[in-house]
Amino acid sequence: GIFYLYTREGRFIRWNKNLETISGYSAREIRKMHPFDFYDTDEKAKIKKRITQLFQEKVPGVELQLLTKQKKKVPVYINSMAIIYEGEPCVVGMATDISQLKKTQQELVESEEAFKRLFQESSEAILILDGKKFIDCNEATVSLLGYPSREEFLFQPPWKRNSSRDG
Repeated sequence: GIFYLYTREGRFIRWNKNLETISGYSAREIRKMHPFDFYDTDEKAKIKKRITQLFQEKVPGVELQLLTKQKKKVPVYINSMAIIYEGEPCVVGMATDISQLKKTQQELVESEEAFKRLFQESSEAILILDGKKFIDCNEATVSLLGYPSREEFLFQPPWKRNSSRDG
């Protein structure tokens, strides 16, 4: 993770080596930078508002896109708070690179979409049962069992099905 400490005006006082490693900026460059410099134009207003809020109230963590020296966007989760450091109002915080988490989330979404397509487009009847009730079925099930709609099939408990319709 990244650690940082900067003044209310945005002058960096301290940071860890990970800020340099992840951002691609040297310590010398960071000393001259403002926190806004690590974010693209579309996120600067959000950052400004957040910094202002930090000095007024506790603010929850936030996901942002850290902009590296090479203009690569790195998704990070940031937790920060206002403190008094050596008599001066400052912001102290931690940022965690969540690139792998974002990649895993995207893979999960894609996997779920693939499952839904397979489920719905299968020519075989597929039912999902949760204990004593059906929670889902595909169109092949509805057609095979002669129900007018998926909703009507799912509405009735399995033990109350019309046996003449259920074949």
